[in-house]
Amino acid sequence: MAILVKAQTPTTITSGWMTQPIIVDGKITKAEEWSDTVPVDLAPDSPATSVSARIWIKNDLKHICILAATKWPAREYDEQDAFCIEFRSIWTEQLDVVVGGYTIDWNRVNGTRIDDTKMRPPGRNDVEGGASHNGTHYWFELRRKLDTGDPYDLVLVPGRAFRDVRVNFYDRSVKKGVGDWRFVLLLAPVLPSVELVKPEDQTATKASEVRFTASVLGHLSKVTLLIEGKDREMKLNQAGLYEASLTLADGLYKWRVNALGVLGNVTSIPERSLTVDTTKPAVTIRSPTAGEVIRKSEVLVSWEAWDATSGIAKVEVKVDASDWVDVTGKTSHTFTWVVEGNHEVRVRAADRAGNVAEQVITFTTSPPPWYATYWYVPLGAVAAVVAIAAVMKSRGRPPKPAKPPEVKPLKIERPPKPPTREELLKELEELHRSGRIAETAYRRLKKKYEAKAN
Repeated sequence: MAILVKAQTPTTITSGWMTQPIIVDGKITKAEEWSDTVPVDLAPDSPATSVSARIWIKNDLKHICILAATKWPAREYDEQDAFCIEFRSIWTEQLDVVVGGYTIDWNRVNGTRIDDTKMRPPGRNDVEGGASHNGTHYWFELRRKLDTGDPYDLVLVPGRAFRDVRVNFYDRSVKKGVGDWRFVLLLAPVLPSVELVKPEDQTATKASEVRFTASVLGHLSKVTLLIEGKDREMKLNQAGLYEASLTLADGLYKWRVNALGVLGNVTSIPERSLTVDTTKPAVTIRSPTAGEVIRKSEVLVSWEAWDATSGIAKVEVKVDASDWVDVTGKTSHTFTWVVEGNHEVRVRAADRAGNVAEQVITFTTSPPPWYATYWYVPLGAVAAVVAIAAVMKSRGRPPKPAKPPEVKPLKIERPPKPPTREELLKELEELHRSGRIAETAYRRLKKKYEAKAN
């Protein structure tokens, strides 16, 4: 995919790492010649720029190579047309390839361009180049050493960015430029950087087949996955990610991604851990036992849940059709207001990998009558206290005093009246709204209260 470059906002162009040699003749001699770099489109962006162009730039540790193409009418073709690239960041140097078959290596002194060979002492022309016209387009090709040894040449360093680089096409016969683009040139190799690696660190998965992916930038030799002490090469997929898929047994694995640069340098991510767990956790309900008859309306449910590989992440419990109650980290839970009858209790556990196990047992409740549990017992206790007080009074009368003391009448409060049906139903509604009673128990108890009232 080509990259659009606009002069008013200099963009960084990264050169490709050169793996294919070229013949400097101004032509694409074979398909592989420039296949190791991505072309960049230079679009017209001002009245002074009347043409669009496409440029390829690549380098190795010794040379930089440039291929430039632009549409140029055949009627305007002449041997004075040229392609120029100028480095103006630290050192001003211009390289020209002219259609007529020669090249120029310029140096700018006091604002004036001087051929290196005409400097004092003289330098060298270190530019190789060629040009051609195929009837519709010009093709310019040049090559230069990164470090020529010529004191008038800029030393180009791999991995370094050079600012204010300009390219243009120039009609020397009329001394007029027909294009002028500026950008920042970053020379290969760019050191590899590893980003967006998956799975995340400390991931637990219930799938035995695990897909490892990584986004890796820079100039690469290869990308590998190091796991269990073995390197496995990762391949580039259609999404632009390096990937490798492995089938792994249950257990804990240490792994990382390594990116090998073109110069042999290695970039790695910090080591990560991965847990593969394809086995469900174990769940055992300890109480109530299957078929147990419980003589009260409160039911204590206890359990054990464990997982040998990834560990327990969540535990939930419920009775009948009530909502699940999160009891993670606990081993018991008490359900209140469980009505008389047969019931079903379920305990569900999930491990960190997402495996889920569940156990269910049935039990029966046969609680005492509702009136005994609600108000009959406290009322009987009050009556007993009153009776004991009366007996003690009759057994031990004090002697008659000379002057009878003033005796205040004993006030005995009446025992509370049993709650009415409306009061019972109101309290039952409050228990239901607060979640202290299960839906099934609420419906059964409400039906029972209404039946006794009638």
